[in-house]
Amino acid sequence: MLVVRGVNVYPGAVDDVLRSCGGVAEYRVHVHDNRSLSELSIQVEPTAEEAGDPALVHRLEAALTNAFTLRIPVSLVGCGELPRFEMKARRWVR
Repeated sequence: MLVVRGVNVYPGAVDDVLRSCGGVAEYRVHVHDNRSLSELSIQVEPTAEEAGDPALVHRLEAALTNAFTLRIPVSLVGCGELPRFEMKARRWVR
């Protein structure tokens, strides 16, 4: 668990939100320390069907905001750019 701006964020909950939206092949969560507060940003590798869809970013950001009441920026990366992991914890980097 990570506390981000006073909100408890579980890696499993982030995974559930991203997977429930669809169009996500892989993702990586970056944790930044801004002064004394933790901040998150997420890189998403879209599936082949969603590769050129700019609405995917807005859909994911809205789902994350609804789930955690936090604004978490989402950015798209190209297909095959993110490493593949079976465990959620390895997708979180500082």
